[in-house]
Amino acid sequence: MTGAPTVTTDATTASQPGTYPIVIAQGNLAAPNYIFNLVNGTMTVLPAGSYTISASPNRLTIPAGQNRQTTLTLTTSNLYQGTVTLGCGSLPANVSCVFSPSTYTFTGTNNISGGANPAVGTLTVNTLGGQPVVGALSSSEPHVLSAAICIVPGTLAVVLIAFRRRKAMTHLRGYSLLLCLALAAAFLGLDSCGGGSTGPALAKPGSFTLTISGTGTTPFGTGAVSQSLNLSVTIQ
Repeated sequence: MTGAPTVTTDATTASQPGTYPIVIAQGNLAAPNYIFNLVNGTMTVLPAGSYTISASPNRLTIPAGQNRQTTLTLTTSNLYQGTVTLGCGSLPANVSCVFSPSTYTFTGTNNISGGANPAVGTLTVNTLGGQPVVGALSSSEPHVLSAAICIVPGTLAVVLIAFRRRKAMTHLRGYSLLLCLALAAAFLGLDSCGGGSTGPALAKPGSFTLTISGTGTTPFGTGAVSQSLNLSVTIQ
């Protein structure tokens, strides 16, 4: 055989997704002992590579102060190539989310069966705030002990002064008043010394929708590929 056929198509590098004919002609293709049967073809331009996000389970019920996990699966389509970074939308007070991992990389290759290999990770939703609430009176034993250490010396001093001046007082009413002042000082010391922290704040019970957002980049500079998933969360 000598020569080569000619092959043409209407598709260009700017063609939108769709199908385009591939037309073949004999050109200068020749052979003394063969007859050529020329068959036209079709070229399919696929949409740009993308991905989807799914969660299992897609509903979480979390007791306040605890956390729960859901498994995330990112599945690519059309040989998506690039990275995807996950994030959470707006959250109620004292609720946080942690992705593991938070960024996924796809090379644009298929597995042995012809499909894309999905990527699997986890999302942990926490309902325990990180900041303690300061100023409330703590009932724990260490705080009470500290308060007692603070007030006992002062209280004893006031009482001793009261006894020393007892002889100088001519009225029992005056002595009783001084003793009441000493007890009041003791209680004030207990309140000021015994204050402490109630620990991290808890998220309020209720239901809300948590939006998981994915921002994907591509190696061809065609812009971000964004996807999202809504997760139903109930705090008890």
